[in-house]
Amino acid sequence: MESSLPDQHSLKSDATDNSSSPSIQRTLISSDSAVRCGRCHLRIWSIMLVGLFTDLFTKAWVVVRLGLPFQQLDPDVSAIEQIAPLYQWAVQRFSDGSDLFPRAYSIVPDMFRFVTVFNPGASWGFFAGKTGWLLTGSFVALLFMIWLMTTLEKRQWVSQIAVGMLFSGALGNTHDRIFNRGSVVDFIDVNLHFPPANPWPAFNIADSLLCVGVATLLICMFLVNRKRDKTTE
Repeated sequence: MESSLPDQHSLKSDATDNSSSPSIQRTLISSDSAVRCGRCHLRIWSIMLVGLFTDLFTKAWVVVRLGLPFQQLDPDVSAIEQIAPLYQWAVQRFSDGSDLFPRAYSIVPDMFRFVTVFNPGASWGFFAGKTGWLLTGSFVALLFMIWLMTTLEKRQWVSQIAVGMLFSGALGNTHDRIFNRGSVVDFIDVNLHFPPANPWPAFNIADSLLCVGVATLLICMFLVNRKRDKTTE
């Protein structure tokens, strides 16, 4: 009668396989990766939270203080019902809701002002009304940022700050596209009176964070590649 118990050789082989699998998994992410660094996570997510709060706070302030762009709203529906719940709360908390007519706040006459604009598309009005496509692009960008974070090393703190800025910018505009009927609240209006800034499309803090974050990452990548090329010569 044959025994159903495994022999010693198979037990040893299984033990060897099981003991080696964690080491294989550990090599998938380098020990120098920012993902394994608590301080790096704190840096990235702190920047993300501060940037997101600043973006949403300024948008709410603009809606309360500078009113709504009624020409972009449905006249058959109450104006306050056409904005995101966060902005509705801000209007109800900090004003009586009776003075939502649009107005501008001039910083530099004829050049720089704050004014409420609802943008149903991307920059320069691209993909206007294509909320589904824009949301899909935003979610793909967020996944790309998560992957990008796994490629950073612990010492690359400037790049980590840039990734945090990208997260906050993407989430700020995604919030508006989901809760503000597909339109992003823009309010920074710049006119330098020469192309292409005559005027420049209105933008917000989230857009600024995205631009600065991308520029910072590109500069860091350039410097890293330049240093690598010098070491290989």
